[in-house]
Amino acid sequence: MQATGSNHNHLAELSIRLAADGLSFYSLVPGGPFYVQREDYPLSQATGAPSPAPSYVLGRALADSPLLARPHGAATLVADSPATVVPLDLFKADDAERLYRLTFAHSSREATVRHHVVAALDVVVLYAVDGAVERQLAARWPQLETVSAMGLIIDSLARHEAKEAARRTAPTPTRHVYAIAQGQQTMVVETQGGRLAMANTYPTRSARDAAYYLLYAWQTLGLDAQTDQLRLCGRADDVQAVAQAVAPYVRHVAHLAPSALLHTAVPPTAEGLPLDVLALLLGGR
Repeated sequence: MQATGSNHNHLAELSIRLAADGLSFYSLVPGGPFYVQREDYPLSQATGAPSPAPSYVLGRALADSPLLARPHGAATLVADSPATVVPLDLFKADDAERLYRLTFAHSSREATVRHHVVAALDVVVLYAVDGAVERQLAARWPQLETVSAMGLIIDSLARHEAKEAARRTAPTPTRHVYAIAQGQQTMVVETQGGRLAMANTYPTRSARDAAYYLLYAWQTLGLDAQTDQLRLCGRADDVQAVAQAVAPYVRHVAHLAPSALLHTAVPPTAEGLPLDVLALLLGGR
């Protein structure tokens, strides 16, 4: 994200990623060589003890972190939370919370429901963010922007599809679906003719889990195992394991590197960052 204001032009930009397993902070100085300083604060306990509240972990980070003590000119909170997608022309902000809680009945009542517009596909992503965490961050960085991890990813996929379509000299008779493996979840996305056909995230603790849900989505979409293509995005180790698990069932499996998806070089210092964070940090470069 680009810092704003004349006093902030050379200050670092801060990205905060909130997921079920932890908080991560990424500090990037704009305009120079791409170098991200990162700090991770896990929420889960290896001992099996109850996990601390994200707001408690954030409070400790704000008090103790040398990285967060430095001045930052802009701050963006990336919420990697369960999300649902609605067509832009049917979206009404007043109905967002009701629709979200109908879809995710067990979502915390303390969470704040937000929406992320993906104009390239004419859809709106509804997602939730921990209200206490958002308030703490906004108190520290009043111009805080909150975005959806799913929204960032499907926006990047839409831009990638548009660039591919512009280079294509003839219509292709086959289809392809994207699978983004990140941590213990896999997102499945397909677009057709500039429209979103599917955007679902599934819990996947192993490559076998990922293969099961991918094949379920594949069947739901009516894809052909002999002619259509599965494009895997994510860390090389994760992608290789999933590719091996689906190989007996899907003939055409390809690895789409982040650099190919984002149409920009991914510096070595950015390797291993979540795809949504890469899309946020590299999308405008």
